Amino acid sequence: MLRVVTVDDERASREAVGRLIARHPMLQLVGQATSAAAGVALIARLRPDAVFLDVQMAGMDGFRLLAQVPDPPMVVFVTAHAAYATHAFDVEAVDFLLKPVQPERFARTVRRLLKHRTMPATPSPEAPERPRLEAGRATLAVPILRGTRIVPIDDILAIQADGDDARMCLAGDEACLVRRSIGGLVPLLPAPPFLRVDRSLILHTGRIAGVEAINRDRTRVTLAGSATPLSLGRTGAATLRQFLRRAS
Repeated sequence: MLRVVTVDDERASREAVGRLIARHPMLQLVGQATSAAAGVALIARLRPDAVFLDVQMAGMDGFRLLAQVPDPPMVVFVTAHAAYATHAFDVEAVDFLLKPVQPERFARTVRRLLKHRTMPATPSPEAPERPRLEAGRATLAVPILRGTRIVPIDDILAIQADGDDARMCLAGDEACLVRRSIGGLVPLLPAPPFLRVDRSLILHTGRIAGVEAINRDRTRVTLAGSATPLSLGRTGAATLRQFLRRAS
């Protein structure tokens, strides 16, 4: 069973999430906070396994709250603002829920929490494992901030360099920050369909839904499974055009 708390300054939202938690016998609601400051104290006192956290709150937002917790629990953001999704996965949130939360979507979140709970607490220093089959799907185990994540390979739309790390863009406009360089991931991905178009970007070419030249220096690529197009510079666009010509 996971011990969880909620932090939200809106009473209706706290009650709604509390009702969803009560439906799941693997979750135990041990505390609720009505402000971010109270949430910091609550998490420090109760040391829960997970927190359902609002983003926009008076005085301090959810991200600043996490920065004040030395060893934060697993985090699920619950917010009415989709624009925070990318930032949420930057801090390795387990999930990102939009209000009002539907019961079936919440059930998926519970499964994710339980899965993360059983993962190693620290990333392995070894390289990511080679792809393997799970339930008939090829998957890749990649190190994240707190453990390891199993990612279905066909859900990977693109991988972008992010300093010494790499950001996986996944189907459904989800993002996952991987604690490995983009170069370290290249040998683990089948080519095709994956293509490294430049030093900072790998594309799943089987997911390309459209390519549009904006001008001489910028090309926009649309990927099936994502509402957010990617932008290529001259080098990336030239590499992609060459690949598409060979594949046609």
